[in-house]
Amino acid sequence: MSFVCSGRKFGKALPRSVVLSRKVVGMVEPFSRALCMTADVEAYGSRSDPEKSAVQDKLAQVLRDAAQAAGLHRDRWLRQPKGDEELAVIPNDEFEPYVVDQFIAALDRHLAAVNVGVPPSRRLRLRAALHHGNAFPSAMGFGGQAVVHVSRLVNGAAVKQALIAAPDANLAVVLSPEVFDHVVAHGHTSLSPRDFRKVEVVCKEITTSGWLRVPGADVHALELGGSGSPRARRSAAGNRAVHNEFHDVVHANQANFGFQG
Repeated sequence: MSFVCSGRKFGKALPRSVVLSRKVVGMVEPFSRALCMTADVEAYGSRSDPEKSAVQDKLAQVLRDAAQAAGLHRDRWLRQPKGDEELAVIPNDEFEPYVVDQFIAALDRHLAAVNVGVPPSRRLRLRAALHHGNAFPSAMGFGGQAVVHVSRLVNGAAVKQALIAAPDANLAVVLSPEVFDHVVAHGHTSLSPRDFRKVEVVCKEITTSGWLRVPGADVHALELGGSGSPRARRSAAGNRAVHNEFHDVVHANQANFGFQG
């Protein structure tokens, strides 16, 4: 087995960041593990065109300011802006616990600052997701399952519902099980595992779990509508009671009745 560099790079050169690929029967399979983050704006499509432009400016501002406040180097990140969303592949020389902890905390603070005096329906509110896995530059942006996974996490029903259920919050963040287990559960941040709530995420072809946190809110008290879980929805449907009212004589010689008290 031999490894060669896949020489494509986006933006500035990344120190100590190399995309490796394996040659197998004439095929090249890129492989490079990295922390992936996506941040998506709530209710972007309901805004006017001038508002959309202003939201994009504010999104770039809060992401830049939060990274600087956390001591991170955003100019080294491989970033793919998508209007109301940014996907970032973060190089391995950025300290992952700082991204999970200090960066997210700073992002929440800067969102609160830009939302001062803004009507509730016009506030900048974000969903963010973090996952670590295979990600590499490709012709249309990025390839690798980690990019797909983090994009599905941020669009899970439970994550979207969290912002609806916590109207005063500015941010909902969901971690993949890998990031939660390796970074939070093993004590590499100031966060407690109790700050997170395990939710099921079902989005397109992905069915997985995630660990949800809403800064400033008790995530365990939020009504998430079954956490996006088909199993939970089936269970809820199975527990529905049937209510019948009779307003005339009923002949029920062969009927069975149940009563719950």
